[in-house]
Amino acid sequence: METKLGADDMLVLQGLDYLIWAEANRERLTTRLDARKSIPFEISYCVGGKKGGGPSWSRHAKAQLSALAPDLRWHVQEVTNWTDDAPKAVRSPLRQLPV
Repeated sequence: METKLGADDMLVLQGLDYLIWAEANRERLTTRLDARKSIPFEISYCVGGKKGGGPSWSRHAKAQLSALAPDLRWHVQEVTNWTDDAPKAVRSPLRQLPV
């Protein structure tokens, strides 16, 4: 999961970096989490706005997400009012691009 508060040009690339690390450490991770070794990893991009405001996306995010390999599993989750006791999170369907 890559989480950002506010627009960050590195969001998509940092998520890919975590995925590469997870794949390189698959044996260790699946053993530790008692998960099947064949289960595919998925990148979760979670974006919120500063001070609990609406999500703010980098101007590059849509193009970067569009360029990801078609077999790569990823999704977007936007969070608003995250400073409240009951934050509102909306998970977009797999492969939905930010507006």
